Amino acid sequence: MIKTWVFTAANGGYLIGTFDGKTFTTDGQSTRADYGTNYDAVQTYSDISAADGRRIQIS
Repeated sequence: MIKTWVFTAANGGYLIGTFDGKTFTTDGQSTRADYGTNYDAVQTYSDISAADGRRIQIS
């Protein structure tokens, strides 16, 4: 099973791709998650069940 990764940037952009432990390979072009001026203090949570496998990000 190949995991999908999301690389986020401080400007609100993100890339979707794969990561082999050393290199991130994008599946396409950067996309914007936020077009305003309030994409700040992003937090991620990983204390979710291991069976779930997600990390959740909020801003």
